[in-house]
Amino acid sequence: MCDLSEVFMAWFLLGGPKLLYKCAFFWGIGGATMALITPDVYFYDLEYLYFFIGHGAIILTIIYASVVLGNRPYFKDILTVSAITIFILLPMIYVINLILGEPANYWYLLTKPIGANIMDLFPEPPLHIFYTIPIATLVFFLIYLPYAIKDRLNR
Repeated sequence: MCDLSEVFMAWFLLGGPKLLYKCAFFWGIGGATMALITPDVYFYDLEYLYFFIGHGAIILTIIYASVVLGNRPYFKDILTVSAITIFILLPMIYVINLILGEPANYWYLLTKPIGANIMDLFPEPPLHIFYTIPIATLVFFLIYLPYAIKDRLNR
């Protein structure tokens, strides 16, 4: 999701549709924050630097598009982004992983990420999808919560 967030934000900033911002907002904040908290790279590797710069850039770009350019998500966007993620992209990414074969594991649909993380609590892939979907949707709601509070206070 982080890679798609990067692509979608770049496309959005170059004049793409607002749907790209909405998807990147939820995927980027949810995914990049989780990645920064539980990285799957080792400190002594050069990939470590790229990993943190890339994920940090996702969050900074979303903040820029939100604060400077005045974009924001709305409650209905949670459902839209969830539906796009679950019913369109998830099956496509799963098939891409199968076609590419090992070591392809986009969205961690075929194997769990290395290191300690929440996915250790779930069954082995692909059954973990049934646990990650509700959690991801809950994360989207939590990401939206500051906007919900702000909207409520402004009434």
